[in-house]
Amino acid sequence: MPELIEIAQSALNHKRHKIAIVVAALIEDDRGRLLMVQEAKPECYGLWNQPAGHLDANESIVEALIREVKEETGYVNIRIDSIAGIHHFVDESILRINFKVSLLDQSKGPLADDVLEARWFSREEIEELRCAGQLRNRRTEIAIRDWLEGKSYSIELLQTHLSRMLE
Repeated sequence: MPELIEIAQSALNHKRHKIAIVVAALIEDDRGRLLMVQEAKPECYGLWNQPAGHLDANESIVEALIREVKEETGYVNIRIDSIAGIHHFVDESILRINFKVSLLDQSKGPLADDVLEARWFSREEIEELRCAGQLRNRRTEIAIRDWLEGKSYSIELLQTHLSRMLE
């Protein structure tokens, strides 16, 4: 766990640089499949990603994650289980936090306009997407690696360390 804190601290210590904080949801169903969304944005049209996005102004990390899951998958009742990884992408000035998330029920609303489809994929199908170049970017691939490796860190990191860093 200390390495996650060091990554976040390193990213946020660069006060002269604007760091974008991105949250992503790794949602696995009871069959071991991962929920992915197909992008409709022109710059990545048709590529697959996890439900993910930047924090809006005055929004907490948890609020952003809940909003992104709702907008991109339609699912409204979720539980944040743990942190799967924290990654600093220096070249993009992004700090991305990958969360393991569970659906509490199947209640579902509409998808956002920038999402074509939300779909469950097996590990084999995700590997096929990767080999075919159908994953959005390396951030997507790293989040999948976190999921495949079963990484899981206490959500308390947010309360104890990251919250202070983000103030």
